[in-house]
Amino acid sequence: MFSLFRQRLPFLNIWLAAAAWTANYFVQMFCQPVVWAGLALVAAVGAFLAWPWLTHTPELVRYGAVFLQGLAFTVCCYCVLFLQPATLVWTLLMGFLLFPLLSWVPVLFGLQILWRIGRSPLRGAWLVGLLGATVLLPVQLWFYREYQAIEGIATKLAHQHQLTTHNLAQVLPQTYVAERIVGMHFRYHTQVEFYDGWRPPLHDPLLGFSYFLRNHQDPLAVGPGEVNRVQLYRALFPDRPIKPNCLCAYGYDGKTYRKWDPAL
Repeated sequence: MFSLFRQRLPFLNIWLAAAAWTANYFVQMFCQPVVWAGLALVAAVGAFLAWPWLTHTPELVRYGAVFLQGLAFTVCCYCVLFLQPATLVWTLLMGFLLFPLLSWVPVLFGLQILWRIGRSPLRGAWLVGLLGATVLLPVQLWFYREYQAIEGIATKLAHQHQLTTHNLAQVLPQTYVAERIVGMHFRYHTQVEFYDGWRPPLHDPLLGFSYFLRNHQDPLAVGPGEVNRVQLYRALFPDRPIKPNCLCAYGYDGKTYRKWDPAL
């Protein structure tokens, strides 16, 4: 019985990955990943799904697949963190609807990755997997440091009672991190939501994890004063569209994004 399950598990993994992607596409959890995150996701999950058929490939290919599966493990951990463990328990209570159980796919994939790397006959597989799991750490540390610096700028203005859209536009840098932070809540999705209304359609894990580390504290909402994010975004990044040409979900809530007028 167990042997039969092991033979069919690779096909079950493919089905689960497809089901999770489809559910996210129509229902929404993570929205659309930004380009770099999308490429990393495809490479990491692709290596995980292809692993059972790489047994007789050259060692270099298998080491590469182990490295990417290490990255996939980090992706799984991020998904669990983003969804929140309490949510996973809640989905068990809603299991009769079936699709909420797809929230457990990152858990199942993550456990399989640990099992595979732990039992791999490849010499140093654990080290290669660990390298894959931590490959984004330097980038995340850089992003978080910049995130804190921008929060510090806003906090300083707030203490001076000068936290306004105009003043922020004068002092914030026109950088990758600043673009992500200013675009929060209308371009970039930062935390899981289950209820009504559209969600920002883009997802950058570097932003999402930094937001989590700051206990979901908005770095531009740190004191008295009102900041119009759309106006600030236009001032700092005039060449970039306010509304990305995509939806977060293809249900009614997601489609209401098309009706949103940034000018209002």
